Amino acid sequence: MKKIILLGILSCLSTSRLLAQGLQSRTEINTMLNSWLVPVLGLGLLIGFAGLVWHNIDGIRGKNGASKQDAWTAVGEGMIFVILGIAAIGYVANKVATMSFSI
Repeated sequence: MKKIILLGILSCLSTSRLLAQGLQSRTEINTMLNSWLVPVLGLGLLIGFAGLVWHNIDGIRGKNGASKQDAWTAVGEGMIFVILGIAAIGYVANKVATMSFSI
């Protein structure tokens, strides 16, 4: 749910700039992507890793008969999904940056 809200907020922030026309709009879009998308993706990667470690902390500590190897494997599998999600966002951002706006 939090991801949907975050993506909604980010799309609302970028809507006004995406509606611009002309060559200057491409520069604005590239500037916008570099100024806030890269830090947001980095933060998403960090939060995803921290959340996965927090979710599997009992296994990592070896409590309740849990295997440390299984817990770190679960963290690794979760990070694959986090990285795939970030790659998908980067792919869409790249497509938006290379769009040609004309009337």
